[in-house]
Amino acid sequence: MASKGGVDSADGSKDTQTTSKGRGRGKRGKVCLNNVYHKRGKGIIEDIEFNADGQPVGKNASQLQSYIGLLTRDHVKICIKKWKEVPEAVKDTIWEQVKASYKVPEQWKSACLESANTKWRTWKARVAKEHVIPKENNPNELFKVPVGLGIQEADWALFVHNRTTTEFKELSEQQRERRGKHLYPHRLSRKGYANLAEEIKNSELQDDEELNRCLLWKKARLKKDGSTDNDNENLKIAMQKIDEYIREKDQGKLESEEGSSDLLSLALEKPEHVELFGHESKLYIMKKDLVPFCNMEPITGGCIVAYICHLYNNLREIGADSKFLFVNPFTVDNVVKQEDRTRALSQRLLEVAASDVLVCVPCNVGGHWILTIIEVEKGKAFLMDPLSHRNKDSIWKSVVDTALSMVTAKNGKKMKKANWEVIKGPTQPDDKQCGYFVMRFMRDIIEGSQNTAASTFHLSSLFKGVTTYSQNQLNEVREEWARCLIKNALAG
Repeated sequence: MASKGGVDSADGSKDTQTTSKGRGRGKRGKVCLNNVYHKRGKGIIEDIEFNADGQPVGKNASQLQSYIGLLTRDHVKICIKKWKEVPEAVKDTIWEQVKASYKVPEQWKSACLESANTKWRTWKARVAKEHVIPKENNPNELFKVPVGLGIQEADWALFVHNRTTTEFKELSEQQRERRGKHLYPHRLSRKGYANLAEEIKNSELQDDEELNRCLLWKKARLKKDGSTDNDNENLKIAMQKIDEYIREKDQGKLESEEGSSDLLSLALEKPEHVELFGHESKLYIMKKDLVPFCNMEPITGGCIVAYICHLYNNLREIGADSKFLFVNPFTVDNVVKQEDRTRALSQRLLEVAASDVLVCVPCNVGGHWILTIIEVEKGKAFLMDPLSHRNKDSIWKSVVDTALSMVTAKNGKKMKKANWEVIKGPTQPDDKQCGYFVMRFMRDIIEGSQNTAASTFHLSSLFKGVTTYSQNQLNEVREEWARCLIKNALAG
């Protein structure tokens, strides 16, 4: 029930909107969504439209995203360090509350919780920026709980502690450097590309998909008044090039060679096709790949490659693709001759450009998938086997040892074999899930590297205490895989 000055939130507490004037967009407290609760009290469940990519669009999409953020701030304690530490029961509550107000399909749960995760992290960063960083040298003020945020005193004290450690500051600096590599940051906020396209489709979009892609890219980076960031010279130059190439195409002076994405790629001076394995790669998924995956049966190398495509695209988006190198599982499969496996692996390892690069090598060793992570500079190889915590495949061990010795020899060093470490991670409950576990291993390693300071990041500690993966955790991977497949199909 709504009350004067606020509204009862999902957990029964009063939710008020508190803002204070200041520079920029001002300080935010909790966002008030009276209308959502009022309609839910009357038993009204709002419709949500979804586009071909499964993204919410239309008149209720922005309100839905705001509601997800509100629910997340209400139910997830600010002092929790990482999203994966949030209890599953809390995540389920958020999802059930969303369904109570909006008509969303069950298969959207994973995407909903991904959105919740993003909003939760963004909110914590904003709270720290406004209420922790400015007061670090004033302990008396630092530990005072900010008014209007609904945070408990004990939770605030732990949050402040977490945000002021040396480790967190190192991680924060890493992320700041990573953001600095974004030459063309967008200004879409909660709207997203999907809703931007929906917003302008009837007025400005054309039959030419190439021009539409350029138009959307530009619109996403304009301020509300239609201007660009005066301090971003890279963005200005890119905008000018796009306009120039569009004029040339209209006048018949520019012919695109690769279909619907080359004008933008040309303007940004970067290849559009994903170079997953050191060369241009195209994604092919056959019926023999798709059916087992849908039925939670043992999966093929094609499925692994498709998920690597998803991971690589995510890394590119955040400017972290230089930190990971992926090896094509087909080139090191156990059906390939040992000398060819060794040659293929060594050639890929030679492409490592920095000492902190992690090389991810998913490998089928005979009806079973394992993951090897290689640190070339250190001569280290980490084995993750979802069935065993022992290095049981002597042939694969020899392949890695020989490949590393070949690479180090070309670099002017000597090494007879790799320094192996077996990571005791989650184990599969049957003989069918190894491929899904290997995909989740890669996902967690990448996520862990982004959320942990480089000086303290170690693979063994990343999986400490994790005995297995739940079906929900595997389904998160499967849904990401499916969305990547749909996106590539629509783009192709």
